[in-house]
Amino acid sequence: MLIDPSVVILRRLKSILNRLSRENYDKLFAEITRLSKQQFEIVDRVIDVILQNIKLSDCFIRLYAILVRDVESHSLWESSAASFADGLTEKCLRDFETFQSVEVRSNLKKRLSDATDCDQKLEIEGRAKRENRAVVQFLGHLFLHDMVRGTTVTGVIERLLAPHPDEDEPDEYNIDYLLAIYTLVLRKLTAADPATVMATNRRIISLLDEAINMRLKFMIQNFVKQNRLC
Repeated sequence: MLIDPSVVILRRLKSILNRLSRENYDKLFAEITRLSKQQFEIVDRVIDVILQNIKLSDCFIRLYAILVRDVESHSLWESSAASFADGLTEKCLRDFETFQSVEVRSNLKKRLSDATDCDQKLEIEGRAKRENRAVVQFLGHLFLHDMVRGTTVTGVIERLLAPHPDEDEPDEYNIDYLLAIYTLVLRKLTAADPATVMATNRRIISLLDEAINMRLKFMIQNFVKQNRLC
């Protein structure tokens, strides 16, 4: 029985991505380069592996953003229809829009309501927050490495600040995700688009007047103070 070469290559790439660290980065990136030149058709599946891993552990987020930058600079998978960074960004934004949807939020609320004990609720909510926050933070790191446009990041931030259709203010999940990405990109965004940043800062400060839980209020207060937003 013949084995599809792309399956073998993808399996090897998965193994490399799972073991990637600062210490072995150069060695494993050389291996990624070698494998990538053999097979560009698997790029979508590699993107899926990256997204899966950043949702499992935030230790991959910063490193994978560097990997994307280096993949682009070495023109790997250049025969594919879109660049690796563009394909990855598109899937991240698709994930972002999915967990922003009313349907998905309603489903999460129902699962939390149906949970039989506190530990189960914490597990369900914790996993949802971790995975969604990871996607948002990853977009922020891609922006820092010039793999994502500033307009893409400001669009994400504006969406996080906007009320959901059934609410008057951003919900607590979005405030949490907002601070996660804004902390990363604030300095670079300020240099690129100070007017937009000033408007965003005013909106964030206004959240302190809303009825949000004390944990998030303290997070916003600390963020405002540390970054001298007012």
